[in-house]
Parts: sequence; structure tokens; C-alpha cells
Amino acid sequence: AVDPNNSDTIFYSTYVTFSYDGGRSFRSLVRDRLAHGVEAIAETHGALFIKDRPGHIYVATDQGVIHTRDGGKHWQRFNNLPLAQYYQVSVEQQDPYNVYGNLQDMADFRVPSGLLTMDRHIPAASWQVLAGGEQGHVHPHPSNADLVYTSHQQGAFQVQNLRTGEVTGTTPRAEPNGAPKRI
Repeated sequence: AVDPNNSDTIFYSTYVTFSYDGGRSFRSLVRDRLAHGVEAIAETHGALFIKDRPGHIYVATDQGVIHTRDGGKHWQRFNNLPLAQYYQVSVEQQDPYNVYGNLQDMADFRVPSGLLTMDRHIPAASWQVLAGGEQGHVHPHPSNADLVYTSHQQGAFQVQNLRTGEVTGTTPRAEPNGAPKRI
């Protein structure tokens, strides 16, 4: 995206990257994150420059929306937007049931169904973080509600016992001097 007020300012969607010299050089705000007031943001999806408000830029990321009012010198995150990007969602066979999901750039979560408050949100304390990580799957055992199966990057696979907290897992490894495992 190009700033409609300054054609030298260009947004490139990977790693919140901007050029302020018409594309001759680019700078990633992920590398400069502490100076700019935003946490690391791995993936971005687009930018919106506000034509009648120079310096105002909104950037859509995997974790929500960030905004600057000064052309990128300082950033803030909107922490009050109820946004999430799930890789997949699964549910238990029990009634009432729990919903399981794997959040982009986050972790695996479990939340009980039917907990909407009067203002139509699920209380933060109801979300349980599970073993596992992003880019994977999370599935409850079909007949044992205490067991959850998770997977994530590099083929890591885990089984978590929710009653005891025990987590066991494995990640495929290459044999010494062998070909890498295909995942």
C-alpha cells in the first residue's frame, strides 16, 4: 500500500515493513519493535492509510490491529477488539461440551460452551491454555474428556492429561547422518 499523502511511504505486508524513501530501502518494525511500542508481529495482511489524516496508518496483523498517528514513529495495539484467527476448532462429545482451538501465533485453548455473559462475551478466566503451539491441531479424546491431543510446528505431537497436568510428546528427528524426517 502507498500513502496517498506521501508516495515515498510504502507498506509491505511482511513483518510490518515500511519504506520511507519510495522503495529504495525497507525497514521492519518487528526488528525495531521496542523503539516503536509494539510487540513482535510475525505476519501482517494489509495497511490502511487515512488520506484526510496524514500520518494515520492502520495495519491488520495476525494478532489484531495496530495504529500509528505519526507515520510509524510510535504504534499502539487495539487490545479491546475481540479478534482471533483459528487454524481449526473441535468439540467434545460431552454435554455440556468444551470447544478446542488452535490460535494463530498463540497456543491451543479450551473453553466451556454456553458461558456468554450478558454483554455477549466469554470471560477471559474461562479460557484454558493447553500444551501445544500455533500451526497445529487440538482434539479431545473421543471418550476420555481428560485427554487432549495437540500438534504444532516441525511435527511435534503431544498428549495432555487435563486432570493431572501431565504432558507427554514427541517430535520427529532425523537419524544421525540420516535424511531429515518429512513432516
